[in-house]
Amino acid sequence: MRKQHLFFYNVSSAKENVSSAKDDVTSSTLFVTYALMLYIVINYLCAEFYQKRNMKLKINYFIFAYVLSQLCSCSGNEQTNIECKTSLQVDLQNVQKEKLASSFVSDIEVVQLELPEPYFFGVVHRVLFGGSSIFVIDEKQSTVFRFDKNGTFICKIGTKGEGPGEYIHITDCFIDDKNVYLCDQDVRSIHIYSYDGTYIRTITSPFNLVYDDIEALPNGDFFCHYVTSNKNNAKFWIMGKNGECKQVLLKHDNIYPYSNTQWSTITKTAIDTLWIHDPIHEIVYSYDSKNDNLTAEIALNSNLTRLDSFGGIKILPPEEQNYSPCLFILNSSHSIFSLWASADWRLTYSLYDKSSMQNVAFEKIVMDIQDYPHFPLVVSSNKPNALVSLMTDETPVENFPEQYRSKISERTALLYIINLK
Repeated sequence: MRKQHLFFYNVSSAKENVSSAKDDVTSSTLFVTYALMLYIVINYLCAEFYQKRNMKLKINYFIFAYVLSQLCSCSGNEQTNIECKTSLQVDLQNVQKEKLASSFVSDIEVVQLELPEPYFFGVVHRVLFGGSSIFVIDEKQSTVFRFDKNGTFICKIGTKGEGPGEYIHITDCFIDDKNVYLCDQDVRSIHIYSYDGTYIRTITSPFNLVYDDIEALPNGDFFCHYVTSNKNNAKFWIMGKNGECKQVLLKHDNIYPYSNTQWSTITKTAIDTLWIHDPIHEIVYSYDSKNDNLTAEIALNSNLTRLDSFGGIKILPPEEQNYSPCLFILNSSHSIFSLWASADWRLTYSLYDKSSMQNVAFEKIVMDIQDYPHFPLVVSSNKPNALVSLMTDETPVENFPEQYRSKISERTALLYIINLK
């Protein structure tokens, strides 16, 4: 689940301590592991020399073999950069005041979602579509609700707890064509359920395998993106079906200040293809899982400071006012829509038209489509060629279409599917 704040350009001391602790744990683990390996090898060689093989040494040998296999299991390369195919210039200093929604929106679909008692809507930052089902991930309650395409409640996925098939806290959620995956990063677990909520199994992974975003691949493996940067840590890596690291695709090239948003950095654009946004270097990658090919597709070049300008430091200088990261990006059939934030919390939209190859930045979207008074803030979604938003009773009532204003409650929400031209 994403952070509740819109955008982070600094870290608290607690976050810094957690990051340092992870580094220390990883380094200490490797040191102890290598020391153990050396100890066991010496013991085994001595046993060979004196021909005193006892059961204890045999057990040590098998432990050594297992540890060695785990260390060698995550294959990969030392790449930290891939040459980008093209660049997109985004002028964030000459910004238009507004842009009409009708200039890039083809139509809007509205689905009224209804929850039965005792459920209610909290804070939603992600909505996923699978077949004829709609999955709403509620960050505040750490809950996933399933609806049919008409907004009728079907079931809740998973249960909080510490028993088999239960989760402590949902840190991420993703789906494939038949399963729902609930991530509980605090205990390094991925719980798998069918669409009807039936528990299937749990995947556990070692503590040092960390990711911020994750997506299922067609072969049963998982693509992982570790946004937090430490030099030579894996940025993009593949997790196997059983939670092991199978392959490192790209490593971080330096330490940078922490930056994260409530939006996912991974979008599935086709069965075999993912698009991944790297908020540090502002590069959009594609990953072709069928051919195991990672490509740097687009470099987003704005005329304000990027995060990679602060290499070698973990905390953004408080006096830095010119930093403007890209929070969200959608690559649709005919355009690239992106959302940027400045240090003083102002939001700027950017729209690149692929046919005219023109890009425009603007502060506000004017909703000139009949019956819709306000353009809502979008959430993460896997819906192609569409911006998705969920409006709950926390949304000001005047932002709803007039015919829905009397219907909204803590158990009734409005789902916008904004289809782009």
